[in-house]
Amino acid sequence: MIKVLPTLKKYWEFPIEKRKFVTVGEKLSTSYPINDNKEILVNVVKLFAKKKINIFYTPPKEIAKIKQDLFLRKTAANLLLDAAKTLPSGYVLKVSEGYRPLWFQRMEFEKIHQSFIKKHPKWSKKRIWEETTMYIADPKLSPPHASGGTFDLTITKANGKEIDMGIKLNSVSVKSNTFNKNLTKKQKENRMLLFETLTNKGFVNIPSEWWHYSYGDQYWAIFNQKPYAIYGKVDIK
Repeated sequence: MIKVLPTLKKYWEFPIEKRKFVTVGEKLSTSYPINDNKEILVNVVKLFAKKKINIFYTPPKEIAKIKQDLFLRKTAANLLLDAAKTLPSGYVLKVSEGYRPLWFQRMEFEKIHQSFIKKHPKWSKKRIWEETTMYIADPKLSPPHASGGTFDLTITKANGKEIDMGIKLNSVSVKSNTFNKNLTKKQKENRMLLFETLTNKGFVNIPSEWWHYSYGDQYWAIFNQKPYAIYGKVDIK
């Protein structure tokens, strides 16, 4: 289980190199100040193609149906490009989602929320909400994916086959925790390859999801003890 700290003070008492093992709750992270720098969203696939760097984009079927391209804020997109360049030969980043429309966030939140209600009928509404928000942000607040600075991804071989991370991306399970101990040596190594590739370029991982990284959003600001996030919610229909 991931340790959720009750206050920012307690969270910041952890040295930055140890914050990767703990987190803060949804209410704390989404109430953190935002001073949006109004940076534009850019098409990540086109950016990579222009620089002749490979990337795979495989959006969820609901996103694929509306043919939405992969967008991130300009700085986040360029940092992701820099990260991709550092991968060992024969490995490619595979992104599932970047910027996420709010309508899709609402749909996914409700799906996971209902799954917890069904699985744990005796839990209180508060606990159900808290458990749900360990895996997806409440769309009524400030969802990270709606900021354009957050994305979900994994690593594949050049042929597109995903390397073994122990459990599939977007799985609702304790095994989704980045540093889960119930993994094989190879699975741990694969997760650390992704982790180090992204964090070395300034991205922050949410420890409950091995695939989730961000730059500029509220969680990134809290992790780095910044006075405010630089990316706020963007609502594009």
